[in-house]
Amino acid sequence: MALQSDLKPSKDAIAAKVDGKIVDLDRASSSGQPAEFVTAHSDEGVEILRHSTAHLMAQAILELYPGAKLTIGPPIQNG
Repeated sequence: MALQSDLKPSKDAIAAKVDGKIVDLDRASSSGQPAEFVTAHSDEGVEILRHSTAHLMAQAILELYPGAKLTIGPPIQNG
């Protein structure tokens, strides 16, 4: 199951949907509103992981190569 509507996220939950918007798990638990939990196994979860790892890679590149010029763009469909 990719989305859950329990109050407690599964160990695979990486984000949540509150009112149809993706939010982090802290915001979902503090909002007091019903949430659907997004797992890494869902299409939305894969997109979130690719987006986050793109930021991590960019930060690592800038630390290794301070003069590097980064470009912007969405992660590609297959990673």
